[in-house]
Amino acid sequence: MAKVVDIEGVSPLFAQKLQTAGISTAEAQLKAGATPEGRKELAAKSSIDHDKILSWVNFAVPYHIKGVGSIFAFGVLRSLFETLGIDLS
Repeated sequence: MAKVVDIEGVSPLFAQKLQTAGISTAEAQLKAGATPEGRKELAAKSSIDHDKILSWVNFAVPYHIKGVGSIFAFGVLRSLFETLGIDLS
């Protein structure tokens, strides 16, 4: 499983804050942030903005697919968002 720092937008500083809150992998972040309540709890534990956590949870989704690496995961999401008309810039 990918480390949380491999998720698009998670800097080493934010990864350290997440690790302090018990999150060290993309899978753990996905599980912890799967619900609005979970994201609120994670935001409180890590002192990270709820919107950032939601964004990272969305970027963590492809990581649970066996064989998907960080570059591929980001490409999959970028293509999906472009198809839906969502601007990531």
